[in-house]
Amino acid sequence: MFTLVVPGVNATVIHVDARNGSDRNTGAVGRPLRTLGRAASLVNERTTTGHVTIKIAPGVYPLAECVEFNSPLRFAEDARLVIEASILPDEPMWQPGLMPVILSTEDPRTGDAGQLTGTYSLKIKNSHVTVRGLKFLGNALSNNMHCCVERIGERLDDLIVTQCMFVGNKDTLNIYCAALATGDRFVVDHCIFYQCHGSVVFWDGIEGIAGKGNAMKYCIVDGG
Repeated sequence: MFTLVVPGVNATVIHVDARNGSDRNTGAVGRPLRTLGRAASLVNERTTTGHVTIKIAPGVYPLAECVEFNSPLRFAEDARLVIEASILPDEPMWQPGLMPVILSTEDPRTGDAGQLTGTYSLKIKNSHVTVRGLKFLGNALSNNMHCCVERIGERLDDLIVTQCMFVGNKDTLNIYCAALATGDRFVVDHCIFYQCHGSVVFWDGIEGIAGKGNAMKYCIVDGG
């Protein structure tokens, strides 16, 4: 793991590059990882607290399994986990083709015929997380409950999904639900949702208690 030391701040930057990386690398800028799954493992295995940023280079990132962020060490309002594109939409050189593409897959051998099945996704099990500048595509298999970004758990707080695109099609690349979360302060802003079955779900959860401070703002929903 590559650690960038700033006076008074313990900050870690992990670089991921699907085309030029290797999961045997450290994640430093010159030695990027290949998969988001390996980046999540480094986050979950960390032994020091502080800000963590995962920088994702342009490319296609197929998820052959769920990528779960469940670090036992807590993040904070000013020491977040940030999962973002290496080139963000507000940078001068940005263009849509440079957005990292997150492609969920599913093992077609699982699930009974005619039954809805879950698909691989980003599962957030920590508070104080930002997902920024990524493009999510739907799942090619029919009859699935595909959710691109999911946060389900007890006492979770402060998830921001921003500057992302969720591109689906009900007949070919279905997105059952683009982003879903229980808990407090689930904020979705400046995102585009194209032909998603459901765009954003603020879920009360199994306890039936509505979260506080949730919002969806400055977004475009087309064909949802």
